[in-house]
Amino acid sequence: MSAKLLSKPPGSVEHERADDLESFFHVLCWITLIYGPHGLAVERVKMMLEAVYNCWWKCAGDVPEGGRGKISMFAVREMAKEAKLEDGPLKDLIVELEKALAVRYTDGPDKDQWDDFEEMKADPVYAPRLARHVVQKYNDSMEKLKQSDWMLALFDAAIAQPEKLMHEPEARGIDTTTQARIEKTATSL
Repeated sequence: MSAKLLSKPPGSVEHERADDLESFFHVLCWITLIYGPHGLAVERVKMMLEAVYNCWWKCAGDVPEGGRGKISMFAVREMAKEAKLEDGPLKDLIVELEKALAVRYTDGPDKDQWDDFEEMKADPVYAPRLARHVVQKYNDSMEKLKQSDWMLALFDAAIAQPEKLMHEPEARGIDTTTQARIEKTATSL
């Protein structure tokens, strides 16, 4: 599930296509961390899984809230910088997806940048520079997340190199069943 949906009470935020794209990204990362080609020690993988994917807490009224681990993951570009992914199309795919989705959790341009952008738009002399302006890049990135073609293109690029995607799954012996789920199942029997 996306960090945006996890960080808000159920029903308080509208579900968007970007939430689905982000959810798929998280599934890809989770599987890659557990079974994929990377140089992380098993204990480090467990720590990442715990911090990003098994992290939730209860707040007022026992409404579960979460997503902070996923937001932090995007903020530091954890998969790109910390996951020690093996070079190749899978790493390229994950890094590009992380970069594209991270924009959802940035503050975006500040008021001065927006004012500067509006002034530039009003003057045709600046038209050639608008595409490189931080506000335009932000707008383009947010608009991109309303579509899915870009994500399909990234997958197409990855699978165009099938010989580099033939790794056997790693048997790291990581138990992916959280203790809370085990306890809940046990008490419901």
